Amino acid sequence: MFLALRHSPRLLPAFSKAHVVIKGLSRMTLRVAAHRNAQMRLLTIPAPHVAQRFEQSLYEKLADTTMEGLLDELQNILDSQGDPSLEVEYHSGVLTLDLGQHGTYVINKQPPNKQIWLSSPVSGPKRFNFDATARQWVDSRNGQSLEALLNEELTTPLGIECGIDLKTNDL
Repeated sequence: MFLALRHSPRLLPAFSKAHVVIKGLSRMTLRVAAHRNAQMRLLTIPAPHVAQRFEQSLYEKLADTTMEGLLDELQNILDSQGDPSLEVEYHSGVLTLDLGQHGTYVINKQPPNKQIWLSSPVSGPKRFNFDATARQWVDSRNGQSLEALLNEELTTPLGIECGIDLKTNDL
């Protein structure tokens, strides 16, 4: 992680007293007080996976496009499998992928957080924020994209390379 320190480098030990403020689309600003009487100093950290602030209408458009695209891709993949026990359905912002003995995936929109959440029988719960630079949904903890995770996890139970592509140009 890159740190750009404005003013005095002696403030570095004060990180234990840091207050984080998300600012802009892709950076965090730390306001650090080294001493009681010290003037506030700013540290700027590029943070590509910080939850970005954008309008609710843009979130809805991006999330709907992603969910509908995912539904179409999964329906095509399951149709090619020819197994009637495999099902995918989408209702009220919740997509359910039933893989029979391999478990069930639940993917849903989370409008209050402007995220997409995934419950996976393989990797457990995940939360995805939209990364405007990469134009895709990325895991808020490890930076893996939703499409990469699904392509990786669905390969084994389906026995094929899925090739799911969820990148969007709707910005």
